[in-house]
Amino acid sequence: MKLDEAWDAVPWAKRAVPSLEEDAAILEVTERLIHSPNSYAFDSDLKRSSELPSLAKAQADMATIQSIEHELANARQALPTLHVDIGRLSERLTEMRGQLEKIAQRSFGANVEGCQFAINESERRKANLENLIGSLNQTIKTTSGVGMGLAFFFAFLMGAMFLVQLLAAFVSQLSLGLLSLATRRTIAVTSLWAVLAIAIVGAILGSKISRDNKNRPHRAEIEKHYRSIGDCVRTLATARARLEVWKQNLYAFQAWQSRRTPPLPLPAAR
Repeated sequence: MKLDEAWDAVPWAKRAVPSLEEDAAILEVTERLIHSPNSYAFDSDLKRSSELPSLAKAQADMATIQSIEHELANARQALPTLHVDIGRLSERLTEMRGQLEKIAQRSFGANVEGCQFAINESERRKANLENLIGSLNQTIKTTSGVGMGLAFFFAFLMGAMFLVQLLAAFVSQLSLGLLSLATRRTIAVTSLWAVLAIAIVGAILGSKISRDNKNRPHRAEIEKHYRSIGDCVRTLATARARLEVWKQNLYAFQAWQSRRTPPLPLPAAR
């Protein structure tokens, strides 16, 4: 009877251990808190870290479960023989059942807490990233390119004036004085407007080049933040789905416990 009760607790204990595949996103968030506590501003998060699931806890729990499972298999084989201390075996079976149920209860609760923490942390991180993107976009809008714009303005102005002078000299030689004074004035005014337009285009081009160079790191940061937001959205979807799964498992385990004879308390550590 006690052997069967202990065996029945094994699958519950195994089910309570977080999956390295399905719960990878949740474990990643909780591991970040454990290994980088300085990245969390709230003391309440640090206090909760001992209650959250982790890779080390999952591995330790699974090792304990497998050890107990192996011991139960040996007990089942030894029970029909005469080479067994029934009293000691009964006491040990109670201990193992208590250990398994304790692992299941603690792990189910930790997994629920871990999912909720991953949801809260992902939402907080997503909001922070969105604020950073807004700040960077504002910086991009206010970035000035006046310096290079002025440099390009004068460079294009001088270049255009030089070309206009060459063109005027060439036209003058071809016309051989046949152009009227009014035509010459029109050409001169048009040339001046052309020179000014070229200089303005140069200023716009220089300003754009300067702003693009200054804003390139900001745009790279924005792209990185958008990728991180995508990670947060995926983590949120996974954590919310896993939260419901772990809640259902916890309720099912508690219902299973309520239908069973409670094990004797574990002996106090000496």
